[in-house]
Parts: sequence; structure tokens; C-alpha cells
Amino acid sequence: MKRSLREILAPMSWRERFDYIWEYYKWPIIVCLFLTFVIGSMTHDLITKKEVALNMFVITHDANMEKVEDLEQRLHEWIIPQDEQDEKQILLQIHAYDKTENGLVFPQGVLEKLLVEMNAQTLDILLLPEGEFRKFQPLHESFLDLATLLDKPFPVETQDLITGENQQIVAIRVKAVPELYEMFPDPDLVLCIPRNSLQTNNSKIVLEKFLYNR
Repeated sequence: MKRSLREILAPMSWRERFDYIWEYYKWPIIVCLFLTFVIGSMTHDLITKKEVALNMFVITHDANMEKVEDLEQRLHEWIIPQDEQDEKQILLQIHAYDKTENGLVFPQGVLEKLLVEMNAQTLDILLLPEGEFRKFQPLHESFLDLATLLDKPFPVETQDLITGENQQIVAIRVKAVPELYEMFPDPDLVLCIPRNSLQTNNSKIVLEKFLYNR
């Protein structure tokens, strides 16, 4: 007659019980623990995940981190109403590159991450070296015409505006925007907005703050 598990374990010590159960039920236990971990992680992410109101991606040679921390706080104040602070968040991603005799050296995976986020329509404001920016050809198909976003003339010199094939203004040199240049004092940086961004209204708010102090 087949004995129940309780009858088998009854005469054993706790150590013997553990060894017996582990020997015969090891894989079901491992699978169960794994599923519990995955389900728990997914549940936690669903509960705690916040909507991204703005994703700002910066690849720079230099950054004033004290001012960058202040920028992150200001972005929250500009973009997210007080009663939505628990549901929405700002992403400010800062990546540093090096300048060498052989050209620019970027951290591993940064350019790939940039492309993935652009293709996924999750990147809203981009600051990067002009040389890398110009690799996105044709420019007017990759980046928004900033003149269509802003309803006032640009308060910067014409030579600091980068245009596409049809004279669309697709980028601004960061050195022409004093407040932004204080944060990222990299003379090669340009600011642009991916054409497929889903948060252009929020990007407009940020640009107006920097360009017109509105």
C-alpha cells in the first residue's frame, strides 16, 4: 500500500525531512520559487511604475552635476502638476564621452540605447555631439522642425541654428543657450527633438523656459 508523504516524513528528523523533500521535489520547488519571484516582480512594477512625462537624453563631454541636479528638480516643477507627482516622473539621462586623438569614445551601449529609445518613441529631448547628430540623415526625417514647435523667433544667432534639407530648424547649438551651456559646457553639443516623440508639448515647455525664460 502506497504511503502518504506525511506518513513517510513522520519518523524523520527535520534535517532528514528537508533532505528527502529536496531530493524528490527539488525541481518543482525551484520552478515554484522562480514563478513566485517573477510574478512578484511584475506585480511590484505594475504597482510602482510611473508614467514618463519627459525623457531627456544627454551625451556630453562635460557636465556641471550640481546644476544638473537642479535641472532635474526644475523639470519636475515645469512639467508635472503637484497632484500628479506620484503618478508621473522625469527621466534625465546623462552619459559622458571622451575626446581622443582617434575621435570621440562613447560608453559601451550608449549609442545603441539612444537608437532603441528613439525607435520606441520614448525619447523626447536629445543633446549630443554635432558630429553624431549629423549621422542621422536626412535630418528632417529624424528630428522635429523646432520652428513648428515654438511660436516666437529664436533668440539665438542664425549660425547657431542647424537646418535640414528644406531649411527646417532641426537643432540648436547648446553654446547659444547660456543657461543650458552652464550645465553642459561642451561646445560640440546640439539640442534636438526626435520627430516621433510623443511628448512634444512637454518638450515645448522646456524649450520655452530655456530660450525665453517663460
